[in-house]
Amino acid sequence: MDFYHSGNIPVDLAERSFAAGLALRMPGGGAPLFALSGLAKKKTAKTIEHGYWSKQYDYPSLVLPNTVDIAAGDTTIQLGATAGWQTPNLPVNPGNDSNGRPLPARSALNDTKRLIPGMILRYQAVKAGGSVWVPPELMMIETVDLANNRITVTRGFAGTTAALIPKTSTLIMVGNAYEEGSNRPQSQAVIPDRHLNFTQIFRNAWDVSGTLRSIALTQGVDAVTDNKQDCIHMHARDIETAAWFGRKFMGTRNGKPFHTMDGIEAMIERYAPENLQWAGATTNYDQLVKMVNPLLNWQSGAGNSRRRVIHAGGEAFQVLQDIGRKSGNYQLVDQQTNFGLQFKTFTTGRGTFDLIENPLFNTNTQWSKMAAVLDLSQFDFAYLEGRDTRHDQYNQLGGLTDGKDATGGVLTSELTIEMQAPFTCGIIYNLTAAA
Repeated sequence: MDFYHSGNIPVDLAERSFAAGLALRMPGGGAPLFALSGLAKKKTAKTIEHGYWSKQYDYPSLVLPNTVDIAAGDTTIQLGATAGWQTPNLPVNPGNDSNGRPLPARSALNDTKRLIPGMILRYQAVKAGGSVWVPPELMMIETVDLANNRITVTRGFAGTTAALIPKTSTLIMVGNAYEEGSNRPQSQAVIPDRHLNFTQIFRNAWDVSGTLRSIALTQGVDAVTDNKQDCIHMHARDIETAAWFGRKFMGTRNGKPFHTMDGIEAMIERYAPENLQWAGATTNYDQLVKMVNPLLNWQSGAGNSRRRVIHAGGEAFQVLQDIGRKSGNYQLVDQQTNFGLQFKTFTTGRGTFDLIENPLFNTNTQWSKMAAVLDLSQFDFAYLEGRDTRHDQYNQLGGLTDGKDATGGVLTSELTIEMQAPFTCGIIYNLTAAA
């Protein structure tokens, strides 16, 4: 990369007899994630420390402690530090905010606050080998002792039979029931989860010397227009790269505040690390389905809970095609967005996937074998208020003046990304060959 002047362009480019037309070589598709973001509503960040909220509605399960079995006649169930309501999709390691305050993390499994009288619990025993059906036992919660982290229940509810319940067993909540004329039950609410990201300042400049600007280039566009195009491409490229692989940081640089944002990979690692998966030497259809199915288990707001977009490197793209061809379970159908971005669609028994080859992933071997599954309905670029992409121009009509014998400009954007439901997204690494 260099400043645009008359000494660093090919001689023939300035010759009048040279054939017109400049062929622009760039990765196919440019910055597809950044391009697709234009289909979504643009968000606004109020400060550099951009927090946003999400709620997760689930079907919770109660995990019993690993201390003692519960006898058939026991009506008191003691919970412990390693037992309680499972919350599998809360953050594992969200870190701290810029003031060092810890952000809410995946809750300990001892949260009796989510239990209220009137709830019905179900225990299903499994015989050795799992081949024999055992009728379940239902239990009605009668009291909840928050101070001592225990509950009392009616065993063998609704005509079921009470039996020994082994330690570490799972009890599933199956609704609630109340008598006629009952008092109003204890209220419940889903507390929103706080997510935090920092804004990042992206800047790219272009510059054309006064001498070169006066030379009539024969490619069909002048040097100013050409260099502006370079700058725009690099600006989109840099935002695209950071959106995938950035890591949030808050500090100083050159004695001034400096901050970068978490990208998609880092946010999945932080909030849903189980969704980062490594494929084996070969991958068949069943193995692929096993990796993507957990991402389809959750409804994601107003979005289509059964549709995802896959950004894949070239090798992973080919493997996904080969898996469909060898298994016969899906075919890839060519499609394109309303602004010309090419993609392929395939459908499994659980959902529909739009497959895009991302040119960024083809820049190294590891990324070329990578496939990132995104729920775009829950992904947004959030620009700091008043800091949407701005183009400041220098030394030309209507622009600023800096005393330099060159026409130039700077593109500046300050933004971050939001992933309201990172547990609906995932990355598969090392897609090497289909089986």
